[in-house]
Amino acid sequence: MRRSVILAISIALFAGCGPPRTWDAHTTSSLPPASLNLTTLTDKRVATLGVVTPPALQGYGPALSHALVEALAQVTPPLPAQPILDTLNALNQQGLAPMPVT
Repeated sequence: MRRSVILAISIALFAGCGPPRTWDAHTTSSLPPASLNLTTLTDKRVATLGVVTPPALQGYGPALSHALVEALAQVTPPLPAQPILDTLNALNQQGLAPMPVT
């Protein structure tokens, strides 16, 4: 009796679910160019822009941008990153944006 109840509940739960799907996000990496010297970047701030996320994760964009700044500070050698808001403010102050970006 107990097994048939568990079986019936399992069938009811799985009948409403669609087939399992994988994420459509793919990442690749490539070797950095030989001309890139990270030690020269340690005394300058690195500008960061917003992290682009898939539509299902759009709400996580700001948190991922902050995580990127924190991750750059923890690499060896540490890279002092400039948060996205400071980058956008610098673009606006230099007149490099066609209209104010907020």
